[in-house]
Formats: sequence, C-alpha cells, structure tokens
Amino acid sequence: MTLIYLPTQAGSVPTFVAFDQYSHYCFFVEPVEVLNEAAMMKAVGKLMNHEDFQRIDHKDFCLFVDFGEEIQEELNLIAQEHEGSVIYEPEVVEEATEEDLEALFKNIIKQDK
Repeated sequence: MTLIYLPTQAGSVPTFVAFDQYSHYCFFVEPVEVLNEAAMMKAVGKLMNHEDFQRIDHKDFCLFVDFGEEIQEELNLIAQEHEGSVIYEPEVVEEATEEDLEALFKNIIKQDK
C-alpha cells in the first residue's frame, strides 16, 4: 500500500492505493481530504474490509506500507484483526509498486484524452 498524489482540476489529491503483489492488480484506491494519522488508520481499516481484499485467502498476510511509521503499532492492531501484520518498509514498497504505478498513471492519462 502506498500514497500517491492524483492530479485533479482542483489540485493534487493524496490517495492511498494497494496492489496485490502477485497479480499486480490495483484493488484499492482511497482519496483522503486531510493526510494525517487518522486518515492512514482509516485507509488500512477500509482496505482490510474491502470486498476484493476479503476474497483473497490472506491468512498471515503482510501489508507493506510507506507511510505511518509513527503509528505502526496501531496499524498492526487493525491488521491483526484480519490475521495479518503491517510492516513499514518504504524501500520495499517503492520497488514493489514502481511498475504498477507507472501502468496506473498511463491508464489515467489514456482515459483523460
């Protein structure tokens, strides 16, 4: 799960996106009005309850994030309710999502034309 800024007519909007590392499917997009700890926790909670996430056999899953280092314990509590954990590893997230984000932005540009 990573944080990106989506361009809009009103300016850039902070948005959380989550990719399945095996299928490279982007199955979660959550724009936020104010980027803060509460927004981060809410986004992780919504991800855990998202219907696409629920379809996956995700027992003992590990959600890598590039945000929320200071609230990792709280994020882990949310993930543990769903038999998983959260690890703050910005370098791993950047490497794992680089190609997926490129494809996502290319699709956004195509649809904008």
